[in-house]
Amino acid sequence: MDQRYGKWTHGIFEKLGIPGPKPYTYWGTVGRYHSVYYEDDIECANKYGKIWGSYEFRKPVLAVMDPDMVKAIIVKECFTYFTNRRNADLLQHMINSQTASEAKKEKQNKGLTDHEIVSQATLFMFAGYETSALTLVALAYSLARNPEVMKRLQEEIDSTFPKKSTLCTATPSCGPSPRSSDPTENRTKRFSKQNKQSINPYTYLPFGLGPRNCIGMRFALVLIKLAIVEVLQNYSFSVWRSL
Repeated sequence: MDQRYGKWTHGIFEKLGIPGPKPYTYWGTVGRYHSVYYEDDIECANKYGKIWGSYEFRKPVLAVMDPDMVKAIIVKECFTYFTNRRNADLLQHMINSQTASEAKKEKQNKGLTDHEIVSQATLFMFAGYETSALTLVALAYSLARNPEVMKRLQEEIDSTFPKKSTLCTATPSCGPSPRSSDPTENRTKRFSKQNKQSINPYTYLPFGLGPRNCIGMRFALVLIKLAIVEVLQNYSFSVWRSL
């Protein structure tokens, strides 16, 4: 029983046809990590391709290194994948804006009365439920008449990742590649205004991108620039002979 619990989630990526290192009971793939964490991502990218699956103990982690897919995940469809930042429902907005007393009505911002809230809620009940029910009935009938289409739909539903899975954009693996213009070479003008337009922004993500990027990006860059200027005004760097 303990063994079954320890590897219960370890078959998810195999069922979905996603390659990745073999997990161990309870430990997943944690035991194979290098001392330098991103080296493991680079090794997996070279062995399994742009997408692979690993396990942090029992938790499945999908790693993505394709720049176009990274763009779709963190920018274009961010709130499709990350659904914990939704606004409150419409009814809650109506309740929050309700005018509870005559004193509040004297304010410049007009709220909704009890009658307005009840009227709108009733409208949603009658206008929404009947049309949705009829659509579902028609859809169910159409699927029943076309079982091959229903089977394809069921396969697509079953191919989704389970709840609480982790999605990881393997940024170290996105960067060091032949398509990224020799990332290990020190090119001082790599990110100049003239050359920046030719670089795919999703191959180098030190602060992330999209709605969930680092909010301290500008502050960090200014701090780094000020610090290095202050040091270089008085000192110079050199490499120790043994390195």
